[in-house]
Amino acid sequence: MRKRSKYRPKPQLPDPLAWVLNGLKPIAEAGIVDVQIKNHNAIDALRRGAATRLDIDYIIEAFNVMEALSRLGVAASYKDDIKTAQDALFTAVKRGVGSGRYVLKAAELNAINLGMEIHDAQVEVTSIATMEKAMDIVLGEFKKKRMRVIQETT
Repeated sequence: MRKRSKYRPKPQLPDPLAWVLNGLKPIAEAGIVDVQIKNHNAIDALRRGAATRLDIDYIIEAFNVMEALSRLGVAASYKDDIKTAQDALFTAVKRGVGSGRYVLKAAELNAINLGMEIHDAQVEVTSIATMEKAMDIVLGEFKKKRMRVIQETT
């Protein structure tokens, strides 16, 4: 039997110029509104005490991207507020894991709301290329298992 070759051709961009020009556009022009609506609906459900695990996952994803963008220099001066928002969400979700009800304390709600405001402001000034770099950071952290995990107990 013949040994398999390690050669794998690299994928080719059909239109490299369009890819570069799209990377320079602000993310707000790329149809991010649907994602922002999901995020804000999830925050509203969490505020009302009616959040599901899917709503929590939307907020966690937004906060992970928010942290990655701050590492890239977008709103880097808000690192303490970002950490506070992530800690508040982690604490609230961990408290509600067994029951499936996620109830916030007032300080946690304020921190999470501030975190979402920071994320919205970051999205307004971020380009598509920067957002792709942030997503790469999030995926890298996930692959290296550096994220805090909330254990499901059923």
